[in-house]
Amino acid sequence: MVILWTFIILTILLITSVFILKRKMNGLSIIGCYLSSNIFIELSGVIININLKLTQSPDEAMSLWTQKIASIGAKPLLVIWAIFIFYSDLKLFIKATIITFFIFSLVSFELLFIKLGFLEFVKWNTFYEFLRYLGIFILTALYVKILGNLIKKELNA
Repeated sequence: MVILWTFIILTILLITSVFILKRKMNGLSIIGCYLSSNIFIELSGVIININLKLTQSPDEAMSLWTQKIASIGAKPLLVIWAIFIFYSDLKLFIKATIITFFIFSLVSFELLFIKLGFLEFVKWNTFYEFLRYLGIFILTALYVKILGNLIKKELNA
């Protein structure tokens, strides 16, 4: 129960941090980034867990709610911040370091779920999980770039 409340509080803190981010990033880009990253996270999770059976989750309500709050709340919001860093004016090395930290944070959620018994890797490992979140980040970054170009095009038309 404590871990569930921890993820709820983390998600609330990340939601409030989006208001800070709104000053520096377009609101539609934030919404698009959230929705696309959420879709990629949920879709890849369903494919890995249910369709391919590479991971297993126990049939406990606590593990389901904890994983869903993390995948619907905390994970997409971390991806939004990673996208913001990616498109910022920082040096390439600093960007790569921070984005790698964000991806390792996303992977650490899965490792925490394993440690707590909420998730089990059957034919899956941490490296694959890192590649999964790297792919989610790349797809979301491409989507946000295209969305930003469309927003600029519409505003100038």
